[in-house]
Amino acid sequence: MLRCSWVRFCGLILIGAMAHGVMAQEATEQTSEDDLGSRLVEKQLYLRGFWMSDKLEFDGKGTLKSKSDLGPFTLCGIDVQRVEVAGKEIKIDGRRLALVADSGGRLERRPIRSTTYIWPSLRRDPTYKADEEISIKITGDGSGNFDAALKAIFVDGLSQLASVVPPYWRCYAHSYFENDNGAETAEEAVKTCVEHRSLAPKFENDDLSEVQPPKLAGSFVPHFPGRAAELGASGTSEVAFTVSEHGIPVGFQVVKAVGAGIEEVLLQAISQARFEPGTRSGKAVSSAYELSIRINTPQ
Repeated sequence: MLRCSWVRFCGLILIGAMAHGVMAQEATEQTSEDDLGSRLVEKQLYLRGFWMSDKLEFDGKGTLKSKSDLGPFTLCGIDVQRVEVAGKEIKIDGRRLALVADSGGRLERRPIRSTTYIWPSLRRDPTYKADEEISIKITGDGSGNFDAALKAIFVDGLSQLASVVPPYWRCYAHSYFENDNGAETAEEAVKTCVEHRSLAPKFENDDLSEVQPPKLAGSFVPHFPGRAAELGASGTSEVAFTVSEHGIPVGFQVVKAVGAGIEEVLLQAISQARFEPGTRSGKAVSSAYELSIRINTPQ
């Protein structure tokens, strides 16, 4: 009888120790406020889903629960400034950033600042601008672990961003974001990538004299957003594509970028334009085409 009680007692101790170990393991897997701050604050983060709303709500898996339009990834940078944990929720506050071309043509992060984000009484002074603030709330499952949500919501740095950009940015992103190339090397890498992806047929040298390039039919006037001017976006935006034998532009790739959403506006305008197709020996054929536009906005 005594032996049985001792075995039972030891078993209870062992079960209790195992339970304590599981609880300790679960506790170590919880995401603390300090850990979140070290992972998010002052990091080169971007919103993975290119959400344009400045008030976003997600569940514990990182699925968007609030409503938001989607926009250019060049307007989806975020500078996290504060992280707060409250029960099974975390709140992330920061400011929205844009990617805008610097004087050398490379995209750099700039805060989006505008008179539309300040009190109406202060808008009379055009020099006074406020940051575009963004707030994110994540409601977890009660485990205290938000790793899955954070991975689904953010990408860290340009190299990770390159893998999620839209297809028409792939050549540019691979050349500028994934590789530490100088400006000239990156530009050549973009052109090589664009030529490889081109949908236009390749003609031998002795056939080039018989090929006439496509022409833009009608006017072409893209309307760039006022936000680009507020960001001081300037430079040359260049897009390569194929004009089909029916005069329809397809297969877009960004070659040179100004950022701030300008390329998306340019691509939309091109997609709605019509062209006179290129010809070979008088017959309409698909042809490669490049269109560039100089952007000058007040600083």
